[in-house]
Amino acid sequence: MDFGLSHSELDNPAFDSLNISNSLDIQIAHLEALIPGTTVTVESSSIGKGASGWAFAILFSNVNNAIIDIGGWLATGSALWKAVRIIQQRHSDRNLVVRDSTTAAALAIAASEPDRLVGCTWIKSLCVTSGNDGIGYDARDIWVTSLETPHNSVLLIMTSPSGLILQSLEVLPEPFR
Repeated sequence: MDFGLSHSELDNPAFDSLNISNSLDIQIAHLEALIPGTTVTVESSSIGKGASGWAFAILFSNVNNAIIDIGGWLATGSALWKAVRIIQQRHSDRNLVVRDSTTAAALAIAASEPDRLVGCTWIKSLCVTSGNDGIGYDARDIWVTSLETPHNSVLLIMTSPSGLILQSLEVLPEPFR
């Protein structure tokens, strides 16, 4: 998860881009406690395509160990939303930009109506706009998370890079004749 840095943070003489977690007073142990068994790192990053802005990334390793079924996705996504609130607590204008499919899926699933998710299986999440690791990600991107429902339809959850659900729809399979 990437978060933008403000000009005041970058202009602060005490800011150290090599030690971002200390410069921003990010409590790594508190974030690690949100998802047991994970390790959290904080590193310099950027947001944008082409001319990008300064950012920092919060990286949770071993998250996939917590994701076994839809309950694991819900728990992981809820924990990631808590991490977002913790990071944005001091700077409410700090923008989140998702840049990986696991985070996009977990945030989308956790923000969805739980009743729609019963018995679903995650298929895939992808950025359907031009965002990718080569050119970067920004607020214009759209992510789609797909889940197979128990009755073989597909639930599509479209989200912004900040995790906001833009639209959700269920696609039914073609009926047999």
